[in-house]
Parts: sequence; structure tokens; C-alpha cells
Amino acid sequence: MASTKEIKRKVGSVKNTQKITRAMKMVASAKLRRANYAVLKMRPYADAVEEIAGKLVSTCSFSDHPLLLLRDEKKAEIIVITSDKGLCGASNHNVLAAAEKMMIRKRKKGIDCKATIVGRVGIGYSNFHEWSVENRYSGILEKQIDFNDAATVSDAIINRYISGETDTVYLIFNKFISVLSQKVQEVRIVPIAELSKKNDNTQYIFEPEKEDLLNKLLPLVIYSQIYRSFLEASASEQAARMIAMDGATNNASEMIQKLTLDFNKARQAQITRELIEISSAIEAMR
Repeated sequence: MASTKEIKRKVGSVKNTQKITRAMKMVASAKLRRANYAVLKMRPYADAVEEIAGKLVSTCSFSDHPLLLLRDEKKAEIIVITSDKGLCGASNHNVLAAAEKMMIRKRKKGIDCKATIVGRVGIGYSNFHEWSVENRYSGILEKQIDFNDAATVSDAIINRYISGETDTVYLIFNKFISVLSQKVQEVRIVPIAELSKKNDNTQYIFEPEKEDLLNKLLPLVIYSQIYRSFLEASASEQAARMIAMDGATNNASEMIQKLTLDFNKARQAQITRELIEISSAIEAMR
């Protein structure tokens, strides 16, 4: 059994760790409220953009705009969104595992796969596993998420698609469902021809011309999808971190109780030993 001094040192160390995990839980909880609010505000906007674009695309042919053009999939790009920090449970692992599986599936079909990584955790993972990476972005989810960051990422993939460097672009991220539930989403965002499924038989009159609307609206669809994924991933990260830190805090409490019990046992054994030594000394003096 460890000495009382060693046990007291361990208890102090665990208590210090518990203070950190409790503080991290509170910070994550505050950030989650803001992130959840941003997600709830963004979802109707993103849905409305896709609905309007769907009505426009339903009247077009695939040749009306490069972003609608369906090509044989020989080169694919996967945008993988992770956090910039760890300590958020299996959140990042689930996204990276989904990306790894998609790459394996594509390569078995002879499709060349490259990745665009958002987040330092994903960057570190891709470097270690030697992924073929087009772009790396860090710090986007760590600060207040800016629509311009989504535009920067979107412009890069749009240019690669139009130039023929890639045939399809997929997005993998954690969708925020609730504090206890986040689900990995895999979405094809380029080409965006699947919006044509949201068609109806209504005849529309376009002002300005259809070509001008397509040039402005279709990139905006991609911008909003990526921006929304940033917000969803940020909310999922904070929810996962809050749950992880709550579990760590509870585990620390259990460990403190166990160490306190061990301390009491060690102290009692020490007292008993000292009493025996005193009694033995008294008997020896008689």
C-alpha cells in the first residue's frame, strides 16, 4: 500500500485536474449556447437558398452552368471538417474514420481521392497517414466563424471543379442534433445537379436572366452549405467536449473518493502499527 504522503499528493493532483475539467465544461457549455444559436439561425437560410436554387435548376439543363455538369467520377475531393483542439470525445475520430472509409471505397473503384482539411486535428491526422491534401485550413472553428472563410474554401473547390482538376466534391462533418447526439454527415456538394430533384411543374419568369441568376446563386448554394457545416461542426465539437469534460469531472470525483478511502486505510494502518510499537516498548521495559 502507498504511503499517506503519496496518496495525499495523488489526491491533490486529481483535484487540480478536476478543477481544469470543470472549467473546460463550463466554457464549452457557454460556447455551445452561442454555436447552437448560430446553427438555428443558419438552417432556415441555407434551406431557403437550396429551395430557390432547386426551382431554378429544375428549369435548366446540365449544360447551362459548369457547376451542374455531371462528369464520370475519376477524381474526387473530400472536405473533412474537424476541430482545432482535442478533448472532445470521439467527435473528430468519427469524422476522420468516415473520410478514411470513403477514400477506401473510391480507390477500390479506381477513383483518385484528395482531401481538403479544416481543423488542426484533421491536419495532424492527414500528415501522419500521408493523405493527398489539396488545402489545409486551421483556426476557422476556433474563433467566431466567418462567412468569408466559407467563401475562401468554396472558391478553391469551385475553381478546381471548373478547371477539371476534380469531378466531384464531398463534405464530411458532424451535424449537431442535440447535446447528446451528433451525427456524421456525408454530402456531395459539387456538382449540385441533385437540386433538380426539388422540381415542380410551375413555370417561372426570371429577372434578371437565368444565366445571371445561375452565376450568382449556384456558388452561393456551395457557400451556404460549407458555412452551415462549419457551424454544425462547431456546435457538435462544443457539445462533445462538454459531455467529455463532464465525464472526466465525475471520474475525478470517483478517483478522489477511492484515494481518500485508501488514505484512511493507510492512516489507520499507520496508527495501528504505532500503537503496537508503543505497546511492545512498554512490555519490553517491564
